[in-house]
Amino acid sequence: MSDRIADVHLTRAAMIYVRQSSPGQVRSHTESTRLQLGLRDKARSLGWSEPVVITDDLGVSAAGYAERAGFQRMVAEVSLQRVGIILCLEASRLSRNSKDWAQLFELCGYAKTLVADGDQVYDLSIPNDRLLLGIKGTVSEYELALLRQRSAEAIDAKAKRGELQFSLPVGLCWNDGKVELAIDQRIQQAIRMVFDKFGQLGSARQVLIWWRDHDLSMPARGLPGGTGEVQWCTPTYRLVLSVVRNPLYAGAYVYGRTGSRTRLVEGRATKTRARKPAAEWRVLIVEHHKGYISWEQFEHNQRVLAENAFMTGTRARKSARGGRCL
Repeated sequence: MSDRIADVHLTRAAMIYVRQSSPGQVRSHTESTRLQLGLRDKARSLGWSEPVVITDDLGVSAAGYAERAGFQRMVAEVSLQRVGIILCLEASRLSRNSKDWAQLFELCGYAKTLVADGDQVYDLSIPNDRLLLGIKGTVSEYELALLRQRSAEAIDAKAKRGELQFSLPVGLCWNDGKVELAIDQRIQQAIRMVFDKFGQLGSARQVLIWWRDHDLSMPARGLPGGTGEVQWCTPTYRLVLSVVRNPLYAGAYVYGRTGSRTRLVEGRATKTRARKPAAEWRVLIVEHHKGYISWEQFEHNQRVLAENAFMTGTRARKSARGGRCL
């Protein structure tokens, strides 16, 4: 493995790139971190006494470049010709994006920086080595896409049976694989009161005003700084709207209500989440479990919300508000 290592490489630094894809992997898969940190001994055996270990990207996915501070730092050091060798367990550790690792390999070829994995040392200025490492990177990218596809298919199949368990809104819970109403009667009463008041007042904003006028609290989960448990808080418009819009409260099993949108930001693809219309939901099973309202009432509520929306919707009926005529 050392036949490609020259004196010019030994005068520069050896960098060990350590990465795992998520915080959960960092907590659970400690052996992977230990193996990657063990590359320090390999670097010493190859002639570097003080290898530099980059751990900035532990728990960060390799799908993006801008989010990985450690990867950016490594690329900068390579471009300044300060790195003699980069060590990683396999090529997939460097990046899951072909553009990113192709850029790095090109820089390594120009800067005379070696790359080493568990098999051998690669000199990117040699066409055969560049081809071999490029193939490994391409296979790694394809492998990730294949794993994602298989995982998505398995999840969809389970969701279509109504068996996929996910986080439920306040007022509902999983019990032996089935969705049931929350045991806490106070939570049930609060959720039912939201729907009752919406039916009487016909507006989510009016429900919020009524709730605050009576100085009442609403149950919520996932509040900033919270523990994930149900907490009682001052209601907000978004909180009231999330209850009225959620089909799970109508006894329907729904999966895939949101989707990802890819936009180009400063020349790079950026993904964001967005709500999809009901016709595009991936799974919808009506009367899947006991709800707080019927499915017919839920559909009626959505029509009311659409008619209330300012400058959108059917414009068949609008909430009263100030305007030029008034």
